[in-house]
Amino acid sequence: LYHMFEGFIEIGESNIQSIDIVTGLGSFFIIAIGGTLIGILFGFFGGFITKYTEHVKVIEPLFVFVIGYLMYLTAEMCHLSSILAYVAILTLFD
Repeated sequence: LYHMFEGFIEIGESNIQSIDIVTGLGSFFIIAIGGTLIGILFGFFGGFITKYTEHVKVIEPLFVFVIGYLMYLTAEMCHLSSILAYVAILTLFD
């Protein structure tokens, strides 16, 4: 939303058209849903990996931290919401 409103300020209040508002809202929902989907995918991947590490208890927390960090970096590289991805992965690991 911040970048959308920042773009609206650059355009100017008198130059904003309805297509700009629709495009901004669409972009917001794509970023939010995309970040959530990345978090869900990494959550399922992390659950699958930790399913098979119950015999090696020392390495299990390492996988949780590494998968969480990789999820955050992947969402940032794709310009999606890494915060929503992190929330989604936390709900799946809980």
